[in-house]
Amino acid sequence: MNRPHTTIQILSSLNGRINGPYMDLAITAEGSKYYGQARNQAHADAWLYGTTTVDEFLDGQEPDLVPYQNQSVEAGDFVCPKEADVYFVALDSMGQLGWTSRFYERPGRPKAQVIEIVSALASQAYLAYLRDLKISYIMMDSENLDARILSEKLHSLFGIEKMLICGGGMADWTFLSAGVVDELSLFLVPTADGEVNSASVFAKIPGSTNDAAVSFEFRNVDVLKDGIVHLTYIPTNIQE
Repeated sequence: MNRPHTTIQILSSLNGRINGPYMDLAITAEGSKYYGQARNQAHADAWLYGTTTVDEFLDGQEPDLVPYQNQSVEAGDFVCPKEADVYFVALDSMGQLGWTSRFYERPGRPKAQVIEIVSALASQAYLAYLRDLKISYIMMDSENLDARILSEKLHSLFGIEKMLICGGGMADWTFLSAGVVDELSLFLVPTADGEVNSASVFAKIPGSTNDAAVSFEFRNVDVLKDGIVHLTYIPTNIQE
């Protein structure tokens, strides 16, 4: 199966939890600023996030599925016309994220049109809920995400030529281990809090067999304000 002509880049942070509860620290706010600038300057067609990260963005809102309990939908993917310049891709195999709009909007970012990635574990009621909101979705055959098939579908169905994977760690590792990531863009913010449950840049999905180590070739380093470092690497497992 050939890989589509899509550039996939992981944009992540190490230490400082620049998108977490420590934003009141000046250095983490500075790191967040650089992170946001890198995201905007990448001019990607799509940003992709894992379930936990998106759930935080949505403040844990649960979908109201009561009106859809007795509905069923056609099998396969659901594609809506493009109505924004960028896509917001959410990995949601169980079908549990609560949306109120087919767009994701946040200060400092352009309006993004939502695409859900769901599996057969998502209920018919949830799929009907997405269709009612005119939220596109891609149906995966199993809970275990095949990153190569997904990248092909995002390319063929939505014309996505460049995508940023912005965490969490499981989303990052799923694509990296599949050999479809072209670049790792990593921000190191010099802070630490000792939190044992802090998110990591890469984390394997429980039960996943994608556990072979991946090495990187150094590409570039930029030393920014307050000792913040922007590192760029090329994965050595890229598959064409």
